[in-house]
Amino acid sequence: MEFKREYSSSLLKSIAAMANTYGGMILVGVNDRAADGEDRVVGVDAQSALDQIVSGCYEKFDPPWEPKFIPVPLDDGSGRSVIVIKIDPNAAPRPLLMDMKAPIRLSGRNASADRDRLLTLACEDRLAEAVPMGQHVTSPQIPQGNDGSPTADFIFRTGINVPIGEAAAWRPLTERTLATLTKALNESLRAPCWASATARSTASITSGEPGSTGPAELGSPGTPAARNRRDSRWRPW
Repeated sequence: MEFKREYSSSLLKSIAAMANTYGGMILVGVNDRAADGEDRVVGVDAQSALDQIVSGCYEKFDPPWEPKFIPVPLDDGSGRSVIVIKIDPNAAPRPLLMDMKAPIRLSGRNASADRDRLLTLACEDRLAEAVPMGQHVTSPQIPQGNDGSPTADFIFRTGINVPIGEAAAWRPLTERTLATLTKALNESLRAPCWASATARSTASITSGEPGSTGPAELGSPGTPAARNRRDSRWRPW
């Protein structure tokens, strides 16, 4: 995400760079930084700013292309708005050139694509980008003891399939992003922990008797099935 106080040539370069990389969002009418006591959200005249941005997109880009614009009026009675520019890399005609160069995003800044990156953009399969990418997690196996009997009642496992397009397939994740994802997963695993230590020793998921076609049921604390499984471990995968 970027913040721009008003229209400028750097705004156009950011649009092209995000289109050539993994997309993004630009807020026009917002100061990137503001001094003490200064409001970051200043707004712009929506119609005038949109005319400038659209004209710049058609004059500077090769081929001409414009992203999606969403004017958001301020509620202070000024008549000004913040313009949200949404750049979808899968909708852009990549490579999108500006001044005979292909801008790209590198670590939150604009740069120019080198020869290899430019060739990659030029040779992209546009149809393939519409197909979600990701790795599907296979089903885990219940651990077994030496006698072949299961050593756990069940395995609670979380698997995530994150669809991404070709434009973002090469984008690295920062350590901060990985830490945030790990924290979110850990907290989500704690939420459905139904049983306390005491409950874990008395309740379990059991299947029917051998040959039974009935569904699995929750063993009551006094049942043989529950007593036999009191020492079972609940193992998050």
